[in-house]
Amino acid sequence: MNVENTDGFTPLMSACQNGNESVVRLLLEFGADPFRCNSIHGSPLTVACSSSNVNEGTLRAILQKMVQDSLRRGCNNGIRNVMEYYDNRGYKPIHHLVKNPSPNRVACLKILLEIGRCDVNCPTFTG
Repeated sequence: MNVENTDGFTPLMSACQNGNESVVRLLLEFGADPFRCNSIHGSPLTVACSSSNVNEGTLRAILQKMVQDSLRRGCNNGIRNVMEYYDNRGYKPIHHLVKNPSPNRVACLKILLEIGRCDVNCPTFTG
């Protein structure tokens, strides 16, 4: 379920890249790890935010599962850790989303800010 293919994508990351909300929800229901990060693409959240197929349902599903899993683990900073994760280009999920050309980016940014509570003033890795 959480195994990477030769491009470094897990099935959840691939579904996020394609903006396939129903597949994202199904994978999460059956144990896909929304916190799984790799050094190439970051997290499924980062992949979703950088995809031109980004949509509100996919982001909401990932973020809600991250919050749910964090609370179940007794860890309130789990989602914060993913929001703070820099990918190999020095960007966080919010950086990918604001530069994304998708017409859904504003609605998705609102979800990222409300549920993910990301820092709107965070710099890229290089400043």
